[in-house]
Amino acid sequence: MRNVGYYNGKIGLMEEMSVPFLDRALFFGDGVYDATYAANRRIFETDFHVDRFYNSLKAVRIDFPYSKPELIAELQKCIDAMDSDGVVFVYWQATRGTA
Repeated sequence: MRNVGYYNGKIGLMEEMSVPFLDRALFFGDGVYDATYAANRRIFETDFHVDRFYNSLKAVRIDFPYSKPELIAELQKCIDAMDSDGVVFVYWQATRGTA
């Protein structure tokens, strides 16, 4: 199964993706994440996980450029780029970046 990654709007194989060295997540864990599963290309408990993600962003005061429907659409693009209709692990995070 292909492992698909997404970084700043680009989707690709995880082993070909890169994160800037100065991304604060690398040094400080300065970000939030959520994770769930998808099966048959559908995210499990989508609203619950996305709401929790946005609550975490608000709690640590990280601005996020996507609305909830936009984030769900981006996650779906990643799932659709995979070569599996089976059960897959879905993980996403937002950091303060290099600022």
